[in-house]
Amino acid sequence: MNTGAAAIAKFLDDLANQGTPLSKAEIRGLYPDLPKNLDIDDALSRDNRFVLEKGRWQSAKLKEDRPSETQETTQGAKNESSIEAKNEPEKIKRATVTPYPKRVIYPSEVAPNPTSEKDLSLQNKAKDVLKLLGYRVESLSHGQLIAYADLGRKNYSVLIQLLQPSGQIDWSALLARKREVSATYAAVFGDGLDLTKLSSPAALARATLWSWAGLDRLHGLTSSVLLSPYDLESHFERDGLFDHGMERFDKTIDKRVSEKGAFSAILTRLAAMRAPVVFMLDEVIDNDINRESAVRVLETMSQAPFHLVTKVDNGEFCLRNKVSDALLNFSDYALSLKSRLPHRRTEKLQGLEGEAQYETLVDANVGAKSE
Repeated sequence: MNTGAAAIAKFLDDLANQGTPLSKAEIRGLYPDLPKNLDIDDALSRDNRFVLEKGRWQSAKLKEDRPSETQETTQGAKNESSIEAKNEPEKIKRATVTPYPKRVIYPSEVAPNPTSEKDLSLQNKAKDVLKLLGYRVESLSHGQLIAYADLGRKNYSVLIQLLQPSGQIDWSALLARKREVSATYAAVFGDGLDLTKLSSPAALARATLWSWAGLDRLHGLTSSVLLSPYDLESHFERDGLFDHGMERFDKTIDKRVSEKGAFSAILTRLAAMRAPVVFMLDEVIDNDINRESAVRVLETMSQAPFHLVTKVDNGEFCLRNKVSDALLNFSDYALSLKSRLPHRRTEKLQGLEGEAQYETLVDANVGAKSE
């Protein structure tokens, strides 16, 4: 018997003598040596020593020996009714009052459920990243989210299933839910080790896989790279952000960073020149920047709003102004333009019961006077 089998056998024997009903999450916490890929529900359902009641596993023998709360309450009611009947005159009939159930737990006394807290934590993490990228996100039941990409003439939505550690996906239910909410795509967010097992069924269901590590990378990139729902639609359509999808995404980001790096490098070389001055293309390239990349950057610098360089001849350019002065002028232009741009104001009307919310988007100029 291997170590995994021995741990499973010991776990079954110990649990058979356990008097307290336990959920699957509680069992996993009590027996950390169990293999991660073990399906606890399946293992216990195959062993006739256990029964499942209200989502908790317990010993069948101990359950039979212990009267349930309903039996205790019913027996108590019968005894009380018998005593009252003996002490009452035969012709008087009194209404029988059902005794209040013992050990009633009020909502405020319910202990927090660790699994529910974990579900909420994962939901909040996914919602925060998606909102930061420009999605409108709503929570659904059963650990699901729906993200809307409002792109004007082209919109799409994604039904997202949050996969718990070592959890499973009911693919037929997921696809039915996708049709119900009319989502364009379906995606599963989860840990990389768990997603590895889902590659084949996800491909059949045309759902993409997104790892938490991939979402962390998205969150980290938002401060340095411009990303929007438009950039991510191809990943919701295929590959996701896991394994091959992550590699494809990294290549796209590397290309953008490389282009920005080439622009910065050439601008730095031009800053070392005395302006105005005519220079050759070879003066701004090196082993890290090829001629084609350098020409594209210089062409960009020659156009609005920069107008920093102009082409003189084949491979020959003129630097019009000092780079530092040009950047200050561009900064003033950008800030002035920003102050005159229209902005969108969101007005929300919320119902009394907190269920329905209505949004109105209003375009208005900053500083515009209301009539």
